Amino acid sequence: MATFSRKQNIVQSFAINLFLIASIVITPFYSFESINLPKFIVLIFFASIALIYVLGNFKETFFSLPKISKILLLGFLTSYIFTFALSETPWQQQLYGRENRRNGLLTYFSLLILFLIFHLLPYAKHLKVFVNRVTFAGIFIISYSILQLIGLDPFKWDSVNLHFFSTLGNPNFLSAYIAIVSVPILTWVYFSLNNLPFLAQKISTILTLAILLYLIFRTYSYQGFISAFASFSVFILIVVYKIRKRIVFFSLILLISAGGIFALAGTLNSGPLARILYKGSIISRGDFFRSAVNTGNSNLIGGTGFDSFGDYYLLYRDDIAGLRVDGEFTDSAHNYFLDVYATQGLFGLVLYTLLTLMTLTAFINLIRLPNSSMHTAVLFSIWVAVQVQSLVSPTNFLFSILIFSISGFVIGSTSLNERVPKSDNNVLVLGLGCILAIALLVSPVIRENRILTANQNSSPSEYIDALEIFPKSTVGYSRAINLFAQAGLEDKALEISIKAIEFNERTPAAHAIIFTSPLTSETEKSIAYNALLKLDPMNPNLKNLLP
Repeated sequence: MATFSRKQNIVQSFAINLFLIASIVITPFYSFESINLPKFIVLIFFASIALIYVLGNFKETFFSLPKISKILLLGFLTSYIFTFALSETPWQQQLYGRENRRNGLLTYFSLLILFLIFHLLPYAKHLKVFVNRVTFAGIFIISYSILQLIGLDPFKWDSVNLHFFSTLGNPNFLSAYIAIVSVPILTWVYFSLNNLPFLAQKISTILTLAILLYLIFRTYSYQGFISAFASFSVFILIVVYKIRKRIVFFSLILLISAGGIFALAGTLNSGPLARILYKGSIISRGDFFRSAVNTGNSNLIGGTGFDSFGDYYLLYRDDIAGLRVDGEFTDSAHNYFLDVYATQGLFGLVLYTLLTLMTLTAFINLIRLPNSSMHTAVLFSIWVAVQVQSLVSPTNFLFSILIFSISGFVIGSTSLNERVPKSDNNVLVLGLGCILAIALLVSPVIRENRILTANQNSSPSEYIDALEIFPKSTVGYSRAINLFAQAGLEDKALEISIKAIEFNERTPAAHAIIFTSPLTSETEKSIAYNALLKLDPMNPNLKNLLP
């Protein structure tokens, strides 16, 4: 029994610390994809170890779940099998996901395992610990972002040309991240200073709030303000609800609702907050949303395949988006629900929506308990912030880690079954899990390292060779095509374009190079032109061109 407890604690501890570790880890010194790949590695190592643990104790783990959770897990697995099997997207890309996204089958399967493991964590025992891990992750991310902001970043980034993104690769993600961790950081600061005079405690908390809001402002991505507003609002409402101030509670609901309406109007370029909240990218998001809906409607059963929206965005965008002079290309719907609908179909969307509603219901039940902890309110504020940002942001599996962790945690809190299953060998589980993870990861790690080396050596031949290492990626090919085309290396750009089309015919950049290259024949240009028309039928510029 003692042997199992140690092993169980290792699996549980990894799960509780997964968001913290994945948030921190970066590899700008070793791999070209230096943001998402290392986070993906951490997720796969966790999932591999946890999978061996679950398989060795299947009866005591899976069968101990609430009935609805078992149905949900089986439903997700069935949906994933259909999506993977029915898609025309290259299986390598479906399995590992697109570079810099990594939302492939391995990621989603790992999230299901995480969801299961969090069911097994006694809620009251681990609640404060988990909230603190999110808090510490936020403190690290914010501290590093401040170093970047003042020009003291210790790392040289070959793959990121921004200067303020922390370990997230994008100011938009940093803005959302700060919003997500704001309430846990503020409550941690406030209660950690209990021994100080009240005025000093209050001033310290206000100064911390000012720093957080300033950093969101400096990202110039104001979705963070909206997420933070939602997070602060629900936390304050819960606190007021628990102290039974009914008049204050309903007054706050009216005030927050009015604020939410003004904020929504501002993001749509209307009302007094328009100058602050409106951004031109809102128009692009409308284009992305409509294309995602069209994609899902045309691929109800199974969707287009994991992490494949970028392969179909141009095909399913409407004439409004096609006629937009400054229209943007995207490989994400910028909405988690629509992303799931487009890439996993109606079944995937229904399951993901059910997961969200189950989590919300579980939170409501926990908050209504007479002995509900303040940390439950903090955890709910985290979840709300993640959900709000998920409505306007590209799918980021780091935030998905939070979504599936929290969902498993609070849904599992309704289960009274906390039996400790029997187990024999902790070392065997860790060993087999690590072997599985290494087998899955060694090739993509080598690939990204060789791409980084080739980029640093300015070696086209090394770069092309690295692109051919498993798992291949449409994103990698397209990036290389643009890189060589801009450098005037037309022969290399053409060589990569041919390889890219062999891997995935839905690569517009490759067809465009063949169509415009002086090195291709008229027949090749004609084939490329027809392929472009098929991939991007709403592009009026293409229709005016003749091969």
